[in-house]
Amino acid sequence: MQNSVGKQLKKLFGDWNLFELLLLSIGLFTTIVVFAVGKDKNVFSLLSSCTGIVCVLFTAKGNPVAQYLSILFAACYSIVSYQSKYYGEMLIYLFLMIPIHIGCIVSWLKNRKNPDAAEVKINTLTRREYFLLAVGDLAATTAFYFLLRALGTSELIVSTISLVSSVSAAYLMLRRSEYYAVCFIANDIILLVLWGIRVAVDPACIPTLITFVIFLINDVYGFIAWKRRKREQKREASALATPSDI
Repeated sequence: MQNSVGKQLKKLFGDWNLFELLLLSIGLFTTIVVFAVGKDKNVFSLLSSCTGIVCVLFTAKGNPVAQYLSILFAACYSIVSYQSKYYGEMLIYLFLMIPIHIGCIVSWLKNRKNPDAAEVKINTLTRREYFLLAVGDLAATTAFYFLLRALGTSELIVSTISLVSSVSAAYLMLRRSEYYAVCFIANDIILLVLWGIRVAVDPACIPTLITFVIFLINDVYGFIAWKRRKREQKREASALATPSDI
């Protein structure tokens, strides 16, 4: 049993570098300590924070395991958002992000670097697709603004921008584009503002705030890692190409 667990852990974390392991350890340790010493405790905030920190690092690694963890994070985070009356965040993660992560599982498993690799093959999107995404974002911003206003969402403008940036990031992640991280970086900054406002009223949400600090660091690292990995994959593809392929 112990050998089996050890093999699974080695399979999951064996290719992690020191920086990634430190980021994971520090993020989890800080979140748990803040939760433990806080007077007001929200178990779902702790669960969403811990799963979120782990899943965002697996995403930076391009590992499909990230998508399974993302579904668990989305479910817990939706509950925390509902409790805080951030209905936009709840709608994003419950009804948009979870289905997208399910789609990502299929997409990432079908498009691995090779059949035995726990690494997704990074895609290059056309300018036309980016243009259509921008048009879709504009339409979504208008539609969700009025929907969230009707629901009485707290911090309406910030919640609307957060929703659109999250959906854009999720779509780019589904399409295996490294620019998913850029959208998530923008979203992290927005959510630091959103949850910073909430923490002033409800200190039990501090673990959630810390999560998005870790997310921001991770997404910057994720973008750098995906750009580097994309160059490596192109070099490998060129090396494997035969003269007839060129």
